[in-house]
Amino acid sequence: MDNFLERKNLNYDIGLCQINSWWLSRLNLKNEDLLDYRLNIFVAAKIYNDNVKLCNGDIYCALSMYNTGKKNSSIGIKYAKKVLAIRQKIYNN
Repeated sequence: MDNFLERKNLNYDIGLCQINSWWLSRLNLKNEDLLDYRLNIFVAAKIYNDNVKLCNGDIYCALSMYNTGKKNSSIGIKYAKKVLAIRQKIYNN
């Protein structure tokens, strides 16, 4: 299937876990692959797990990388704080 966004080299997020299109070629995937919610969640977990390893267990760093591709960007750290605040509300801890 021909994908206009891929042909134009645009940066966009795909599916439930909002995986950035940057990952498609790196993981040998097509846009349509990540529309399967099960694969989307699996790939997101793999990316996050790899980020945790690259960040030596620092969750803020790993979430920043997931969001921006950078370990300590101000936007990424803001995203990490937001995600962890929501987690705290959900689990009350």
